[in-house]
Amino acid sequence: EYSIQDQKKVQEEVARESKYTPIEIDLPLYEYQKVGVNFIVHNEKCGVFDECRLGKLYQSVGAIHYLKPEKALVICPARTRTNWQRKTKEIINVDSTLVDDTFTEGINILNYDSLQKFAIEAEVKKKGKLVKEWRWMDDTQWDIIIVDESHKAKGGKNTIRGSLTEQVCKLGKRVIILS
Repeated sequence: EYSIQDQKKVQEEVARESKYTPIEIDLPLYEYQKVGVNFIVHNEKCGVFDECRLGKLYQSVGAIHYLKPEKALVICPARTRTNWQRKTKEIINVDSTLVDDTFTEGINILNYDSLQKFAIEAEVKKKGKLVKEWRWMDDTQWDIIIVDESHKAKGGKNTIRGSLTEQVCKLGKRVIILS
């Protein structure tokens, strides 16, 4: 187990190696989570791959707090949607929307299985053959997109989840992958 002093040394070393000035974080987070918040805030496209139960959600919500996006999208498994909503309110006192059929300003929480609601299945010609593909139809430009449990979108372009998640992420100024 690391002491708070050790954790602060790690944060300083990460900041030095990444060539950024750490922001002072006044949220109820552990020091290592503050390192994660700083990492996310200072990197537009990044991944947080901590062990389970170490607070990737807390780090992401902390980053939302400091980045203050007008439009944020969290893509997560259905079973974690309400936890994201509850923790966002608890940690930074911001309301969020559990998305059913329309996006709003602020923080939108969408589960993987609902991605298809915002897509159509189209026939396209590839290598001379007609094939079916899913196409994302919403053109919202997101300030930040967080993909929680990104391994749930496994299979990449070969699965509906993977294909749609990839398409959505292209619409984000910042993309954070959690796994």
